[in-house]
Amino acid sequence: ELEPVGFNINVYPNPVSDDQLNIDYEIKQNSKITFSVVDIVGKLIYAANEKQVAGKYQKKITLENLAPGVYFLTVNVNNIIRSFKLVKIH
Repeated sequence: ELEPVGFNINVYPNPVSDDQLNIDYEIKQNSKITFSVVDIVGKLIYAANEKQVAGKYQKKITLENLAPGVYFLTVNVNNIIRSFKLVKIH
Protein backbone atom coordinates (compact mmCIF):
# COMPACT_ATOMS: atom_id res chain seq x y z
CA GLU A 1 0.00 0.00 0.00
CA LEU A 2 1.46 3.34 -1.04
CA GLU A 3 1.46 6.30 1.31
CA PRO A 4 -0.26 9.43 0.02
CA VAL A 5 2.32 11.92 -1.16
CA GLY A 6 0.24 15.07 -1.44
CA PHE A 7 -0.04 17.94 0.96
CA ASN A 8 -2.61 20.59 1.73
CA ILE A 9 -1.55 24.21 2.04
CA ASN A 10 -3.17 27.58 2.75
CA VAL A 11 -1.21 30.85 2.48
CA TYR A 12 -2.69 34.02 3.99
CA PRO A 13 -3.19 36.94 4.16
CA ASN A 14 -2.67 37.85 0.54
CA PRO A 15 -2.19 40.69 -0.02
CA VAL A 16 0.10 40.91 3.00
CA SER A 17 -0.60 44.06 5.00
CA ASP A 18 0.52 43.25 8.56
CA ASP A 19 4.09 42.12 7.71
CA GLN A 20 3.42 38.49 8.62
CA LEU A 21 2.66 35.70 6.21
CA ASN A 22 0.98 32.57 7.58
CA ILE A 23 1.34 29.18 5.96
CA ASP A 24 -0.96 26.44 7.23
CA TYR A 25 -0.13 23.03 5.83
CA GLU A 26 -0.73 19.35 6.35
CA ILE A 27 1.66 16.66 5.20
CA LYS A 28 0.65 13.05 4.76
CA GLN A 29 4.03 11.47 5.51
CA ASN A 30 7.42 12.32 6.98
CA SER A 31 8.75 15.03 4.69
CA LYS A 32 11.60 17.31 3.77
CA ILE A 33 10.19 20.79 3.26
CA THR A 34 11.79 23.87 1.72
CA PHE A 35 10.21 27.32 1.93
CA SER A 36 11.56 30.15 -0.22
CA VAL A 37 10.49 33.69 -1.04
CA VAL A 38 11.93 35.57 -4.01
CA ASP A 39 11.28 39.05 -5.32
CA ILE A 40 10.09 39.96 -8.81
CA VAL A 41 13.62 39.68 -10.27
CA GLY A 42 14.29 36.32 -8.60
CA LYS A 43 16.46 37.51 -5.70
CA LEU A 44 16.17 35.14 -2.73
CA ILE A 45 14.61 36.96 0.22
CA TYR A 46 13.92 34.07 2.61
CA ALA A 47 14.74 30.37 2.75
CA ALA A 48 14.16 27.63 5.31
CA ASN A 49 14.57 23.86 5.26
CA GLU A 50 12.74 21.58 7.66
CA LYS A 51 12.14 17.89 8.27
CA GLN A 52 8.77 17.05 9.77
CA VAL A 53 6.64 14.03 10.53
CA ALA A 54 3.12 13.69 9.12
CA GLY A 55 0.70 16.17 10.63
CA LYS A 56 -0.65 19.71 10.58
CA TYR A 57 1.65 22.72 10.93
CA GLN A 58 1.69 26.50 10.75
CA LYS A 59 4.71 28.49 9.62
CA LYS A 60 4.98 32.25 10.02
CA ILE A 61 7.29 34.34 7.85
CA THR A 62 7.97 37.97 8.77
CA LEU A 63 8.07 40.31 5.78
CA GLU A 64 8.44 43.59 7.69
CA ASN A 65 11.70 44.64 6.01
CA LEU A 66 10.41 44.16 2.49
CA ALA A 67 9.28 46.99 0.25
CA PRO A 68 5.72 46.88 -1.07
CA GLY A 69 5.53 44.83 -4.25
CA VAL A 70 5.18 41.37 -5.73
CA TYR A 71 6.96 38.34 -4.29
CA PHE A 72 6.79 34.61 -4.91
CA LEU A 73 6.59 31.89 -2.27
CA THR A 74 7.66 28.38 -3.23
CA VAL A 75 6.97 25.39 -0.99
CA ASN A 76 8.70 22.13 -1.88
CA VAL A 77 7.53 19.01 -0.03
CA ASN A 78 9.44 15.89 -1.10
CA ASN A 79 9.94 17.43 -4.57
CA ILE A 80 6.27 18.33 -4.99
CA ILE A 81 6.33 22.08 -5.59
CA ARG A 82 3.61 24.67 -5.08
CA SER A 83 4.14 28.34 -5.87
CA PHE A 84 2.17 31.37 -4.73
CA LYS A 85 2.24 34.99 -5.90
CA LEU A 86 2.25 37.34 -2.92
CA VAL A 87 1.49 41.05 -2.88
CA LYS A 88 2.84 43.19 -0.05
CA ILE A 89 0.90 46.44 0.26
CA HIS A 90 2.53 48.34 3.17
